[in-house]
Amino acid sequence: MKNHYVILFILISVVNSYSQPANHLIVNYGISSQVLVGKSLEGGGSQDGKGGNVIGLRYIRSTDGKMSLETGLEYSRFKFSIKPAYHPDIDMTARKENVEFVSVPLYARYTFAKYLFVNGGVIADFQINKRKTDTVDRQSGVGLGVGIGGKYEFKHIMISINPFLQQHAIIAIEKAKYQERLIEAGIRFGVGYRF
Repeated sequence: MKNHYVILFILISVVNSYSQPANHLIVNYGISSQVLVGKSLEGGGSQDGKGGNVIGLRYIRSTDGKMSLETGLEYSRFKFSIKPAYHPDIDMTARKENVEFVSVPLYARYTFAKYLFVNGGVIADFQINKRKTDTVDRQSGVGLGVGIGGKYEFKHIMISINPFLQQHAIIAIEKAKYQERLIEAGIRFGVGYRF
């Protein structure tokens, strides 16, 4: 956990040193539902998504009146219920498994109305909790994300809401033979400060 604070401190320091007017620093929290997709194996077990949470910091740098670049650092945790494949000698009780990773998004954001925007781009994911006993494939790698949202600004404060869709491990660092990819749909709520 100490590493997370160090990374967050470095990100804030870099953002503060390059900040210019009309740029935003946003703290966000989100909830999502998720599913694992991949080639299903005959007779294999099942993995049911039980929801996820994301918390992070995003920096938005304006390039002109409507276009912006968006990056940041986010921590995500997804819960799964794992049920083994049927076998008469195996306990069929479902067990819980979590997937946790730190993500660095690199998005473009286009504001098409005073209060509305679309955003999307690539995501670099680094899974931080893989154990040998886990059954969910490692999700470290490059993914894609897209969203549409609304924002409201008053003085230097911005409030935003951003429904999104993301797919992780499109390019997996440690690819499995039948690679599973996590797809999530959710919503982020953010409060930011305009520099």
